[in-house]
Amino acid sequence: MRFRSKILVGLSLLFVLCSLYYLDDYLSNKKEEKKQEFTKALFFKVDEVSRVSLKNSQGKFELVKPFKNANWRNPEQPSIQIDEERLSDFLRSLSLIPIQQELLGHNFTPNHSNQLAQFGLENPKTVVSITLQNGSSVYLSFGAGVEIGAVNDGKINPISTYAMSSTHTQIFVVNSSRISFLEDKNFLNFRSLRLGQFEGKRAKSIKIWYHSAFFTLLRNANQWEVQSSGSLPLDSALVEAYLLRLQGLTADSFVSKSDVQKAGLLSFDLGAPSAKIEILDENQKVLQNFVFGITKHGIYSPFPDGVLGKFSLSQWPDLVPQMKSFVRASKLGVENKKSS
Repeated sequence: MRFRSKILVGLSLLFVLCSLYYLDDYLSNKKEEKKQEFTKALFFKVDEVSRVSLKNSQGKFELVKPFKNANWRNPEQPSIQIDEERLSDFLRSLSLIPIQQELLGHNFTPNHSNQLAQFGLENPKTVVSITLQNGSSVYLSFGAGVEIGAVNDGKINPISTYAMSSTHTQIFVVNSSRISFLEDKNFLNFRSLRLGQFEGKRAKSIKIWYHSAFFTLLRNANQWEVQSSGSLPLDSALVEAYLLRLQGLTADSFVSKSDVQKAGLLSFDLGAPSAKIEILDENQKVLQNFVFGITKHGIYSPFPDGVLGKFSLSQWPDLVPQMKSFVRASKLGVENKKSS
């Protein structure tokens, strides 16, 4: 009995110690959260955000995440993919903006427009709003620059900016350089650069046009072949690699819809495109079309909403390959010898 009692006492002590350890860890985390809440312009946890809205000089846009494991989307253009990594980086930067100084005595409410006007906050130039998964919302607004700073061309370049937040009762000042990433952001900055959207396993044929040249690749069981050209056996691995390349096709950058409209499609060689690729399923239903124009500035391909993806010129042979690119190397060598 005495031995058993010692074991029970020991286990009880171990349980108490573990509880104290986890309690201390919990309280430390809470203390750190409280500290962050006081020192950061807008405190929130990035993984708990379900909606973000930004209004700035570029206009206004909104992104939403319907539930925890859902993909982000734009309610006005739900079919456009969002670059989730880029959005997470944006939210992380937003959550880390530090407060330089609070203006004691300058409490604010939405009705105090006269007080807000002196700080440029009655009609803020930049406003970001965050909704969390629990339904609560927080916002952060930026007003005028503080009239101290570096002088450039006779003008003062503010190094600080007045701001207010729903998580603080007083107007405060932030470093202008820490909020510059908000000034020129628009929806284009968060949409995915990925152009390829089809399922590769459903692809049964690939049609490739390049000026007057045209050929079709057909999948017969696990072997790819050229339609109406049995004399050219294909290396199926090369075709599958090309298909995979198109699936994950990602542009280097964007050309906005407004810039496309200003310059016109002819400026991007898309009036009568230089090349076209069609991916079809077993019922000859088009899974995805790729259209490519090429100029001295780069390669261009349109997204469904009129925005253009831009690629470097060096990618042309990979995007629009010739038929011989898929032919078995040994067979191609024989054909070359015959032709010589």
